[in-house]
Amino acid sequence: MNTNEISAGSLDDVDGDSVADLTRPSQMDFSYNQKISTDIREAVVFSDSFARWTFDRKGFLSHHSRISFSVVPADGQATAYFPLGVGVNSLVDRVVLKAGNRTISETQEFGQLKAYDSMFLTGEANKEREQYLTQRMINHSAVYETAPDDFKTDVDAPTYGIDNGRSYNGANLNLLPCSRMDGTNAATKKQSPVYSILLGDLVDLFQSQDFPLYLCDEEIHLELHFQTDSGKRVCQSSTGAGGSYVIDQSECRMIYDTIYYDNDMMDKFRQTADAAQGLTYGFTEYRLTRRTASTAATWANLIQNVGGAGRFVDKVIVRISDDTADLQKTLVNSYKSQMSVVGSDTTLNIRYNDRYEFPIDRSNTAMLFQTLKDAEGAVPFVTRQEFSREMVNTITARTFEGNAQRAGLAGNFHYLAVKPSREERVNSQGIDLIFKGEYPDSPLTLMCWLGLRKVARIHNGQFTGYFA
Repeated sequence: MNTNEISAGSLDDVDGDSVADLTRPSQMDFSYNQKISTDIREAVVFSDSFARWTFDRKGFLSHHSRISFSVVPADGQATAYFPLGVGVNSLVDRVVLKAGNRTISETQEFGQLKAYDSMFLTGEANKEREQYLTQRMINHSAVYETAPDDFKTDVDAPTYGIDNGRSYNGANLNLLPCSRMDGTNAATKKQSPVYSILLGDLVDLFQSQDFPLYLCDEEIHLELHFQTDSGKRVCQSSTGAGGSYVIDQSECRMIYDTIYYDNDMMDKFRQTADAAQGLTYGFTEYRLTRRTASTAATWANLIQNVGGAGRFVDKVIVRISDDTADLQKTLVNSYKSQMSVVGSDTTLNIRYNDRYEFPIDRSNTAMLFQTLKDAEGAVPFVTRQEFSREMVNTITARTFEGNAQRAGLAGNFHYLAVKPSREERVNSQGIDLIFKGEYPDSPLTLMCWLGLRKVARIHNGQFTGYFA
């Protein structure tokens, strides 16, 4: 980084805490000169597989801005819902942010990656907020019954299950009426629920900070490549029979707030940025490595190079699952990571710069869970049964919209992550992933994302991105 460049966090810093008051207005003293305008924009290009939005280069783009989505329910299908672990994020496969013709940031397998991120939302947030905004719904509560396989209500609670605020109807828990995608007739189709995704969830650069679009001279585009397999967009009840779930163009809009300040203040911000020869923002870009194999021997002792050569890598995220299976009549569809077979452990380590991260490969499920927690600096809000498929009989045998909770949740949140601890740039050999597990002979796909340290820079109206 050029020594004359400055971080966005050092501009207009009145209180001396190295946080830019304009880009993080939550830190500012309240000003009556602040104005907020809300725009609702259609995509400039739209199809069932792709959409592009172009930002207006004015003011500061609020990080609370969103894109709304809805799907047209399949004819005759009475019940469908987005996968409980990822919600409406299942519609998005790839996200690209561009300035002119330059790619600033790109994320592949966005829905799968967001299934990992969603584990760190609290159950309360899912129940009280996310099930209405994104339809993420992994929240647990005790199920009061006489025995795990007896659906009679009792004062004891030997099991737990999904909690969306409704009571069980016998052995089944139903969706809230407002959450149901019902394609039985034209009237119910029009009532298909609308959900939204934050721009900060789509692009890490916009996470928790307002972006000065008015400093950019080039067109800024956000491109979304949608999940083209309709069977992976939604989940259906046990009585469902497939059908196509098409994205509703009339409900797919960008709803974004633009923040303005006093003209003198915004001019001063521009002049300060230009005088400093660059305004920079740090963010994380996730690069994907994918491997598919059908033989159990592949996963028994896998050493896979996952890239990262010459980069600072802040995180390594791993998931494995059978993505060819028809999982539409399950709770999380294909947005999961499978635990190895019952009675065996997964082994994890990484090697970079000719050294292993851990002197002994980690295989104990409790240690793997702790490693996952350390990588994010937060506790995953999933249970022992969901992470490692242990004591699965403590998950209720009751169903959610007719789909089994025990089979749908147990062992399907076995995501693994490592935070490299040595703060070193990775050498030309890249990072080797050591992954071992006892898996069946089925076509399993391993996905590994590297969280690469990246910098966005605005200078003289030019918006560029480069690796740190």
